[in-house]
Amino acid sequence: RVAGPSAIIASSTSALDINTITRGVMRIDRCITAHPFNPPHIVPVVEVLPTEKTNPDVTERTVDFLKSVGQKPIIMNRFIVGYLINRIQAAVVREAIHLVTSGAASVEAVDTLMSDGLGLRWALFGSFGINHTNADGGLREYYTRYGKAYQSIMNDLDSSPPTFDPEMIEIIARSVDDLYGRAPVADHCRWRDRLVRKIRALKDEDPGP
Repeated sequence: RVAGPSAIIASSTSALDINTITRGVMRIDRCITAHPFNPPHIVPVVEVLPTEKTNPDVTERTVDFLKSVGQKPIIMNRFIVGYLINRIQAAVVREAIHLVTSGAASVEAVDTLMSDGLGLRWALFGSFGINHTNADGGLREYYTRYGKAYQSIMNDLDSSPPTFDPEMIEIIARSVDDLYGRAPVADHCRWRDRLVRKIRALKDEDPGP
């Protein structure tokens, strides 16, 4: 009621359905989700999800505005619980916890393989891009050659999510304290932000083929 007639009304929710949030709102056609990823002043991705009644012009204006301030908006086709980033993150978190609590690996081992293994490649390509570069013939060859192996791994993945009970949290937390507790969390965050900026700068300087 108080917003100007051309104002876009956006929510930054990372889990709730924008169609539910805006139910009964006047001018639902100008409502939209614009969900940034933490830390939002450093990480450029923003998930954009229109309502079922959002004017396409509003979606276009939202995307254009986000691009104008250096963000990288991605448009979701429909609502799904957890949106895109948090669903992929939750899948990784679940398996990381399972590997530790099942005794397959330590917290340090899991975090090292993420930061110095998968993470280095993921900073350059997404999942499908990595698959595409893992075989000389590209993704078609990779999936054809390794599809059965992947299927075997996927069938073996733990189907029961962690309960996040105090005992499990403490098991993980003690190892995290040993691994990262030498400095305050804020110091780790500042280091993270510096390095992410440098990685982004390197990607801008060398955008690839």
